[in-house]
Amino acid sequence: MAASSIVRKNLALGLLLGMSICPGASAEQTKPPWRIGAGRVRIETQGDVTRLVGPGWVRTSRVSLDHEVQLEFRAVSPQTEGAVLIRVVAPRPGENPSLGYRISLTGEPDGKKAFGRVQALSTKLTKEEFQAGERIAGDWQQLTVRAEGDEIVSTLNGRVVSTVTGREHSVGNVGIEVTRGALEFRKLRVASLGTPTCSDASGARSTASKPDSPGVQLPKVVREVRPHYTIEAMSDKTQGTVWVEAVVMADGTVGDVCVSKPLDLDLDLEALAAARQWKFKPGTRSGQPVTVLVTIELTFTLK
Repeated sequence: MAASSIVRKNLALGLLLGMSICPGASAEQTKPPWRIGAGRVRIETQGDVTRLVGPGWVRTSRVSLDHEVQLEFRAVSPQTEGAVLIRVVAPRPGENPSLGYRISLTGEPDGKKAFGRVQALSTKLTKEEFQAGERIAGDWQQLTVRAEGDEIVSTLNGRVVSTVTGREHSVGNVGIEVTRGALEFRKLRVASLGTPTCSDASGARSTASKPDSPGVQLPKVVREVRPHYTIEAMSDKTQGTVWVEAVVMADGTVGDVCVSKPLDLDLDLEALAAARQWKFKPGTRSGQPVTVLVTIELTFTLK
């Protein structure tokens, strides 16, 4: 690979905090372990049922990029208030998330916190479609949330309720939040969608111009986005370099991305999420904008 195709970014981050990252190399479903996010939340387990007594929230021990979450849940009392959290990031340990998405598991049929509605925690949604969800007979309700790219889709009891497009952080933990009362859930599974590694030259990567192709002028970086240095990686003193292959589109945005040289499951996905948000002056061939495959080299260093 031509050296001129590499965009190097050294991240010497001593205090920039993120969260852990879920393995994305497999679509196999996993039952996540839980960690306390914040608050006085209490976790009680009986058989396959987990009860959270609020207030507070719990999170998975690792995070996800593109993924699907499935679970069954029920409110212990009519006063219970709770939600599923998707791609959430907290500023530091012991605090509530400031980035990500919230899907209400309780509440009224309509309104901002309607049953099954997806909300962004920090940014405005660029697109939103909502149809009021319905509770089925019996205690247990079923929820599926699919997060892929910039789109989040919430399906409640077999019916699509909420579809949003937003620019929240695209890597983060899955969490359960209880602000009042107690919430029970079971059969929770988190399934990664796709693989973060460059296992084959598929999709746009197979048709993009290579950096050493005759007549190709390489893209130039216009905007960089730093990835988070995750709490777990910092605690483990993980340092090194992630190489990300990225397709720079003819309009300067980033299309397909994958990891060509991995470092750590957490930092690999953080690097992918950041690379998706970079902007370039497009590459050209004979003066015309073309898609070009480049490599972005991200070095994580603790001070």
